[in-house]
Amino acid sequence: TVKGTVIRAYKTAGADPQRGRVYLIIKVKQTQYPVDAGPAWYFDSQQMMIHVGDAVEVRGERQYNGNELTLIAEEIKKGNYVLRLRDKNGIPVWDGWKKTGDE
Repeated sequence: TVKGTVIRAYKTAGADPQRGRVYLIIKVKQTQYPVDAGPAWYFDSQQMMIHVGDAVEVRGERQYNGNELTLIAEEIKKGNYVLRLRDKNGIPVWDGWKKTGDE
């Protein structure tokens, strides 16, 4: 779990917008943590809006790609709002949702 300030929030798009993802960069003291917040279509369907400068708490699992660390978000808290992205077993909550395209 990390508590910090969002210094960057962006979406990847690629050729298929349905496969885009939301990423956050969270600054905690002098350390920056990249956070994979899940598919853009799911994130956009939620009530939570995240902007640069927001104070957040992110709980998740560390994943390394070589030496690069990414935090795979399980839950994001902002104020009193909690956005759950994965269950206690790490299964995405959007599994089983009807959607266009594949995740």
